Amino acid sequence: MGFDQSEVEKLGEEKIDTGKKLIERLNLLTHIQGVGKVQKKISAEISTLKNAIISKRLKINHIACSNLVHFSYLVKVLEETNDVVGVDFPIKLRGSQKSTIRIDIVANNGKTWIKVIARNPKALNDIALGRSNYGAKSILDHASCYIEAAKDNLQCFQTPKVVFDFANPIDNELANSLEELHIDVRIDGTNKSSGEMNEPIGVNSKLNLDVTTMMAFVSALTCESCDWEFTQKILSEQAHRERSTSTKTFLDELFQGKELIACETAKDSFLSILNVVGGPNEKIRASKLLNSVTFLPDINEIEENSLWSGNVKLRLGKKIQHRTYKVFTFGMYHKAITVTANKGAAEAAKMQGISVPVVIHEARALTEQKQSTAKNF
Repeated sequence: MGFDQSEVEKLGEEKIDTGKKLIERLNLLTHIQGVGKVQKKISAEISTLKNAIISKRLKINHIACSNLVHFSYLVKVLEETNDVVGVDFPIKLRGSQKSTIRIDIVANNGKTWIKVIARNPKALNDIALGRSNYGAKSILDHASCYIEAAKDNLQCFQTPKVVFDFANPIDNELANSLEELHIDVRIDGTNKSSGEMNEPIGVNSKLNLDVTTMMAFVSALTCESCDWEFTQKILSEQAHRERSTSTKTFLDELFQGKELIACETAKDSFLSILNVVGGPNEKIRASKLLNSVTFLPDINEIEENSLWSGNVKLRLGKKIQHRTYKVFTFGMYHKAITVTANKGAAEAAKMQGISVPVVIHEARALTEQKQSTAKNF
């Protein structure tokens, strides 16, 4: 069936309207990393169609091949998925600092990677079976790449589950080939074999305590009273936030039933700080805490090298200094989630392509000695 130019332009306008609505829907999800980037890509697709209409060069192929088809399905799956932490998220490949794959949706706190596919089922089958132009990368090639990347990018010491979510039914032979590669196949959001959408979040029973966590756990600010106005602005700000959210309650609940470990570097640093600025009651609480923690040696060079694959390695920097590096690598080696207030270091590691399993809490200083110069409410 042929289309005259006015009909093609009408279809183009409808596609542009679809793109605008997608951007509006994504406005509700801008707290998710990468959503803004997806909105910019959708805007670029809209601009391409608009320019083609203005110049009278719009063809039906422009509409049929528009990436808005992909983005429409991406937004649909995104809205139906829980615990999303990233969209269009880059993952580095083994042996290269530059080569990456992009994960459409990272969910389940990083433990599930979802690739959404809205392409024509016949085209997918033809490429997979070699009935296409030479060099075209098939869905099976993508699957192998995802699986290898997942093995090299553990999340909380687990290989992420890889899901391919197809907008349309696919050939059983292709689905079976994907499942043999350990890909979960979903059709329109439904798991092909079980019908279940979301994966349970795993629980880790071992926690690695950072210096910042030990301080917060024994601080007078979290254990006695936060109704203080200190002469030091940063302490007053911590007291104000503590009145809103109890850090000690958070840590008590987190520690419940867990094995607590820490490295010698963390212990020595904590004791050094405690001896200088800790008050009498903070020192008593610290003694009880230290008795409940298993302290192990810092990992050695051989153990450290066993953590890394290829040339991907956590590097020291402004936000990742020597002590933090020791604490993070210790936790990763012992397969323990690191509990820390050092959010900046965890984010800096992520920027390097290293996902350090962490639980972040707010920082709290030792304040007992400072109360003598503070005002009590």
